Amino acid sequence: ILRLHAKNKPLSAHANLEHVAAECFGFSGAQLESVMNESAIYAMREEETEISTHHLSMAIDKVMMGERTDRESTHEERKRVAIHELGHAISAEALRPGSVSQISLRPRGRALGYVRHLPPKEQYLYTKPYIEEQIMIALGGSVAEEMYYEGRSTGSKGDFEQALHLVKSMMEAGLTNLGIVDLQMITKEQFMEENKRILNELTERTRKLLEQYRDVFDKALRSLIQEEYLSGKQFRDLMSVN
Repeated sequence: ILRLHAKNKPLSAHANLEHVAAECFGFSGAQLESVMNESAIYAMREEETEISTHHLSMAIDKVMMGERTDRESTHEERKRVAIHELGHAISAEALRPGSVSQISLRPRGRALGYVRHLPPKEQYLYTKPYIEEQIMIALGGSVAEEMYYEGRSTGSKGDFEQALHLVKSMMEAGLTNLGIVDLQMITKEQFMEENKRILNELTERTRKLLEQYRDVFDKALRSLIQEEYLSGKQFRDLMSVN
């Protein structure tokens, strides 16, 4: 589908549509068309004669996250956002090597920063360890803020919603200490107690994991604030010298 929409566009010989397709996993045909159209617009804006990998990457971000905004933020706020996103990225890369596509401090849509992950291989069954890792990645941002600021921010709201949804999925699948139960048959207190136990345990595991990468935080923070962007390769290079 990407090749179909690239036929009438000056695509660089170095632009790998197989790689783009992997990053667009789950996109509809209309979204893939938008990726190619937006990449052409980005190339035109930069007065380039060919669409490069850089333009395609920005186009994927726009389709996924929305248009880049001109929000102004203080240096301290940008630093906090960077710490938060690095928490997600370090958790993801430590638990699932090679999974981070990029880290950005360029505001898009409602997000002040974001981590783009490479889509996992398609699967239909999820084990308890897999879901726990997913929760730890979601908690990585808030845990990183606590490590550096001794407190969280409202930027974790969406992460917590994701974590709570995943915990509920574990309960429904009988993957918690409650065993195989009908959630409608347990009390609200039982539900909340198990929910709290799981999240507290995974928060502590996430904290211990991230503490091992303090130097990565420090090195990546300088580059991220200065450049507003780290590619997956740049980030993995920093992780590898930890």
